[in-house]
Amino acid sequence: AVPAAECVLDECGVMCVTCADTGMGNVCGREGQNCTDADVSAESTGDWFCTCGAPYVNTTAAAGAARCELDECTEHAGAASVCAEYGQTCFDTDRATHGTWECRCAGGAAGAAAAQGLANCTLDECAANCTTCAGGVCAAANQTCVDTNVRVAALRDWECRCTGKSPNAGTGRPAPSCLHNECEDDDAKACANAVPAQDCVDPDPSRDGDWECHCAPGMAAHVQAGGPAAGCDAFDECTTACGTCADRGTEAGHACEAAGQDCEDPAPLDAKGNWRCVCRGKATGANVGARVAACELDECAVDCDSCAVQGGVDVCAAAGQTCVDTNVMPTELRSWECRCRGKSSNAATGRPVAACLHNECDDDEAKVCEDAVPAQVCVDPEPAVDGDWECH
Repeated sequence: AVPAAECVLDECGVMCVTCADTGMGNVCGREGQNCTDADVSAESTGDWFCTCGAPYVNTTAAAGAARCELDECTEHAGAASVCAEYGQTCFDTDRATHGTWECRCAGGAAGAAAAQGLANCTLDECAANCTTCAGGVCAAANQTCVDTNVRVAALRDWECRCTGKSPNAGTGRPAPSCLHNECEDDDAKACANAVPAQDCVDPDPSRDGDWECHCAPGMAAHVQAGGPAAGCDAFDECTTACGTCADRGTEAGHACEAAGQDCEDPAPLDAKGNWRCVCRGKATGANVGARVAACELDECAVDCDSCAVQGGVDVCAAAGQTCVDTNVMPTELRSWECRCRGKSSNAATGRPVAACLHNECDDDEAKVCEDAVPAQVCVDPEPAVDGDWECH
């Protein structure tokens, strides 16, 4: 007997119902792929498959076209180099489709990708995380970070800016000082524009909103936060230095104080130039507006610490003597004297005279004794008594 022939069926090379070519052309060939029949025996059907050629990566499918994948960023040096030259990353969005690579922003930069070209990238060094970025430096200093140029190539141009009214800033670092004198702002001009004009004071340049209007020197000491103060022209001319005040702000100082007198302003909220000096303590004297009073202190006539009258008792009169104040200026204290009454000229300053003796034979009227014929002798038997001299 003659042995049966071995039948072969290469489903990639013939046209059949189970073959790669069912009459409409080879499926693999149409896709530019290679067809492989792993088992060409006539009994094995439907086991052919398509494969991709190099450099594609195969994803085979039985009895059908393969999915051929190619990472254009890896296989095409040109695509990768275009992106890398500008610090961007190449990415293939569909490895099964040609021409789907794109450049994407890298290194903290952000922006829309571009197919087969460079992405439109920006780098906000205040918001991104990168080696040249601000990170939390500005926030730690209670300042605001601003990137003045977000081009990717513009690095380390970020600034820390003071919050509030201060315009100060530091490039690549916090601003060294956020002090701001609010009196330089337009709204603070309200002080200078007030009637009468006032002075602006910013008590703490590190804080916003604390500027004040102060009444100008020589006026009432009023202060108002955030606007003009009221009543600057209502002030006591005794306690203020001004052109109409007792203290005109000159080297002469306070007129009343210099004269040892007190000052009073009878109408501090109204009239100006109506202050007056008044005598201090027990001194008396007339005074008129805006000048020193003509004060006198007769220490013989009043009871005071420096006076001859102490506790209602006149020390001179108690000693049978007369008190005389030789200088009644209020600044000249203890200038009083006890003087002997009668013919004795003895006196003592600030106390009674110890003795009021007087030899009447020294008087002119007693010369009659020696002028008598024959001459006689004058005798004053008691020098403490007047009118008892005798001719002997």
